[in-house]
Amino acid sequence: MGAQIAELAAIAARARVKGLVLLAPVPLAGVNAPPEVVASFKRVGGDAVLQRETRRNLSFKLSQEAEALLGEFGDVVKPATVAALVDAWNNGDPAGTVASPFTGPVLVVRGADDPFCYRRHGQGVAQRFTHAQIQRVAQGGHWPHVEQQPARVAALLADYLKTLSPALFSRLRFIGIRSVATLTVEQTWDGRAADMIDAGKRQAAKLAGQF
Repeated sequence: MGAQIAELAAIAARARVKGLVLLAPVPLAGVNAPPEVVASFKRVGGDAVLQRETRRNLSFKLSQEAEALLGEFGDVVKPATVAALVDAWNNGDPAGTVASPFTGPVLVVRGADDPFCYRRHGQGVAQRFTHAQIQRVAQGGHWPHVEQQPARVAALLADYLKTLSPALFSRLRFIGIRSVATLTVEQTWDGRAADMIDAGKRQAAKLAGQF
């Protein structure tokens, strides 16, 4: 549901947002899965084994290292929060039923073998924007950026950034997935989240000084 949040943020601050990248996007209008599917996703909350099994099922070829990385993020999310997040991405937001007011360039990236966000989902997301392109990552599932194709995803982002802002791109360099992982705040909305956000900001500032 990160793509849903990203689009809503871009809409709210569109005067300051130059472009938007949606990776393995869930439609803003929601997936609208049947009740039995929704219930199966809610059951992973608090169950580390089931959570990892679900991630494997939604990937093309998830390595043990990548599975552990994603699992660590999910382990700390409370079952009640998991249920609320499932409802959020499944039910969506009313803004997703109409054309997006964000008119900047949009890059939609999806794994070609993503069993969760199907091809029609990616096309439906792109069609709501004025300027959007879709890129598929071969042999990529729902997490192509942490599966066996992170370099391919990085290359797509590099091409997009070069077009979006050549001057900005010239001042950037890419960092490894381990460093990126330390900046990710995909955690539960409890007291620990604030601490992780602060830690992420400090790490981001440290890395920014290396650019």
